[in-house]
Amino acid sequence: MLWTNRQRQIALVPGGGAFADDVRRRQAVEGFDDSVAHRQALRAMELSAARFTSLGEGMGMTLTRAEDAADFARAFARGQLPAWYPVRWADGALDLERSWQVTSDTLALWLADRLRCGKVVLIKSVAPQPGVRTCAQAADAGWIDAGFERWRARTHCKVWLFGAGQEGALAAMLAGDPAEGALVT
Repeated sequence: MLWTNRQRQIALVPGGGAFADDVRRRQAVEGFDDSVAHRQALRAMELSAARFTSLGEGMGMTLTRAEDAADFARAFARGQLPAWYPVRWADGALDLERSWQVTSDTLALWLADRLRCGKVVLIKSVAPQPGVRTCAQAADAGWIDAGFERWRARTHCKVWLFGAGQEGALAAMLAGDPAEGALVT
């Protein structure tokens, strides 16, 4: 997932991926509560961020660890691409629901709100659902989490969704052509 602000600065907000899937499976078997699962899912996002940071180095792209607003500001000032490690900032946030209703999708909006960004780009690993044009439709289709729509209304961010097979449309949008991709409201 990516978000951009008005200066076209970009940050990576990785989902928890297989690490978060493991938390879901373990919660179902072991029965620990959603608050514990939420904390573990934040750590899963950090494991994904570390993986992307390592992979980026192999492609000649340097990702910088960012845990809070000051880290993002420093990275942007240096022209670096920050990858969010959310535990320190999001774990104690009183305004975040601690359940599976809030995943990295909603956390990207939460971060955009904190950093006063106007645009959020969600990049999903699955193909897009045809006709999805609203957050409610995307949530009903299982493409984004159930808490996303509530945070979308609070942040007033423009949100684009891209999925598997839309890499060209994503590249065009990042290059300044907002006509590509699914803008959701």
